[in-house]
Amino acid sequence: MTRYEKFVGEPWNFDRPDGPNRVLVDFVRKVTISNSRDKEKSYILLKTVTPFQDHGELVKYMIASPRYMGDTVNEILQFGGIVGVARVRQGVSVREDSLLTHENIVYFIIGSLKRLSITNTTEDKNS
Repeated sequence: MTRYEKFVGEPWNFDRPDGPNRVLVDFVRKVTISNSRDKEKSYILLKTVTPFQDHGELVKYMIASPRYMGDTVNEILQFGGIVGVARVRQGVSVREDSLLTHENIVYFIIGSLKRLSITNTTEDKNS
């Protein structure tokens, strides 16, 4: 898995186990969610390295999307950039055959996503 660092700009007082205004996440895959107007939008599914609590729910997975029109998911993954992030509600399945909808995510932070130079793979752990 490729590891990313999420710097939180809003809310400004975001403090979690990875540090103030910081969340370490691993890239899981790109996902698509349909909105109420039958349009699909691509998101980045991320898994938190250190799960944390937000409004009484454990946050293990988040989805991110480019904050600004014109930016793409692929550009964010390759070069980093400003993203809006929603947490996947506790208990919602994120398996590949699962369907993520707007009802099972909660928008909660804005910030930047930056690719780190390390990767976290099972091959690395076994060598």
